[in-house]
Amino acid sequence: MNEISKLLFFLVVSLLFHLSQLIALDAVAIEDANTDSTRVIVKVDNQIATNYDLDRKVAFMMLYHGITLDDISQSDLAIIRGEALSELINDRIIGLELQRMKISFSQKDIDKMTEFLASSEHANVSKIREYFKSYGMESEYRNFIISKLFFEQLKAMAKSKIYISDLEIKENQNTYELVVKKQISELKKLIATKSNQSDSDNLKNVNIAQLTITITGDTDNTKKIQINKIIEDVENDIRSNMDFNTLLKKYADHSNNKDSSSTPYLGWFKLSDLSKEYISALKGLKNGQFSKPIITNNNVVFLLLLDSKLNTDIEGDDLKKAKKLLAVLESRNSANLNNNNTNLENILISSKFKLYLNNYIGIMRRSHLIQLFI
Repeated sequence: MNEISKLLFFLVVSLLFHLSQLIALDAVAIEDANTDSTRVIVKVDNQIATNYDLDRKVAFMMLYHGITLDDISQSDLAIIRGEALSELINDRIIGLELQRMKISFSQKDIDKMTEFLASSEHANVSKIREYFKSYGMESEYRNFIISKLFFEQLKAMAKSKIYISDLEIKENQNTYELVVKKQISELKKLIATKSNQSDSDNLKNVNIAQLTITITGDTDNTKKIQINKIIEDVENDIRSNMDFNTLLKKYADHSNNKDSSSTPYLGWFKLSDLSKEYISALKGLKNGQFSKPIITNNNVVFLLLLDSKLNTDIEGDDLKKAKKLLAVLESRNSANLNNNNTNLENILISSKFKLYLNNYIGIMRRSHLIQLFI
């Protein structure tokens, strides 16, 4: 897994579990914990969790995000185990809170939340269930769904306690409008920049051939003389419109072009995937033109641009997402030009709910005796 993928994974973990982060734990201590599967590592009131439970929670989190042990380092695994232990504690606290509040979720509730999460991931519900079942993780996925339902329940309870006054809306109106306008402006700049890049040489696919002539001089001085002679002769031949195959034959006696194990016709490449020297030599060339010479330790190389074309997917995911988001923002901004108060009220409610939830989490944490045995 590359560094960007790792970063995205841990950002996703944070986003998915931030509502249920009830306790922070030392990942190093967790990594060093006794690995006896039956050993109790945490107790929340009268609810316990063992190393076996922790291992299953780690496995579930990695399975959920498509991560394997081959993808991560030991330090990464220690961080995941820390997250997993926090989630074990969350599960126990949520279970106790549901008992205290006398709340239960029906299979219909669980199915509905499963369908919602599946649709948000553009996945098939039956395939998701079969996926976790094949790994024996049905109970872990069910606990995950129940935690989501629990916090949705808290959100519903909070609605009656959150009030947004007309004065609050008025005070935040200008800020809201500026934020929306800034988002639209920044997206337009991003789209313009990336669209302009579509004409860049770096976004081309190129079909190239190369004439490679070996330098045989023994000293720096003789090499320099030979290089200058090779460049002069080849450039004169190019100016006289000598075709590529004739050039190959002419310089074959003292070049590695006669090596049958390699072909001078290299084929198609994405220009940005080539070396800096090749990119620099090919930039600005038209089809059928030769590059300036590329000098290496042992060779003088001339590139021939046989053909070129823009990538079929020059926009890329970033540009497509930016255009889609811009369309959504502009549509909403236009449709709700005279109804921005409603949008702003929803934003303020969401902000207050986060404060309410953080306060509730603090109360839950203090309401239960959490004992760690690591």
